[in-house]
Amino acid sequence: MIPELAPAFAGPLHFATDSVVLGPDGRRALPVAELLRPGVLAGLAATFEQRYPKGDAGAVLSMWSQFYMSVLVYPAFSVALRLRRALPLAPAEVSLVLAEDGAPAALQVAHAGEPLAHGISAAAHLGDLVRRHVEPVIQALAAAGRVSARVFWCNTGVRMSHVLRLLSAEPGSDAATHRLLHQSEWEDGWDNPLVRSFHPTACSSQPAPQRRVCCLRYRLPGLEQGCGTCPLPQIRGRHLA
Repeated sequence: MIPELAPAFAGPLHFATDSVVLGPDGRRALPVAELLRPGVLAGLAATFEQRYPKGDAGAVLSMWSQFYMSVLVYPAFSVALRLRRALPLAPAEVSLVLAEDGAPAALQVAHAGEPLAHGISAAAHLGDLVRRHVEPVIQALAAAGRVSARVFWCNTGVRMSHVLRLLSAEPGSDAATHRLLHQSEWEDGWDNPLVRSFHPTACSSQPAPQRRVCCLRYRLPGLEQGCGTCPLPQIRGRHLA
């Protein structure tokens, strides 16, 4: 745990305490900027496949992205909204700590961040994170395998939706939720692919939110039942059976 950041992970976000570490801790770490180079993500995904022997390669890459977005989104949002601090998360500033099987385990930062600049809201800061970090990583993921970028954007939006619900009592949470998950076009004309990552289901027997795009987990051994938020009726029905 980074002591200065401990208040950001109080209560329901305690599970994310170890998702960000200060400096090297003995585990393998790869600069995020390195992930953007051709072939690097495909190599990590090939190692990660050992978790899911004979699993569909696209589904493996999608699952890897969910691990990645978890170690990025939970600390970045918690620190911004609870502490009004900006972690150093530009790809050139941060490294990804990897488990032995290539799974994302944590982000390694050089320092505990700085206060948000005067006049910069948490929503604006997190929007900048999307453009400077999330977008190039998703572009690299889409280039690494035959999976649409829409899958990775939806995986990311699901994580953002979850953390924003956990932080809903924090000042600035509503503005961040609107900008990231509901504002379809940003001021610079960028079409926001995070919009409607979840949407209400029309099925009265399934009142939980429903993903916009399937994450493909049902193609992995041991996860064939899928999940209750899958947009594919046959997979959702299999999970609820």
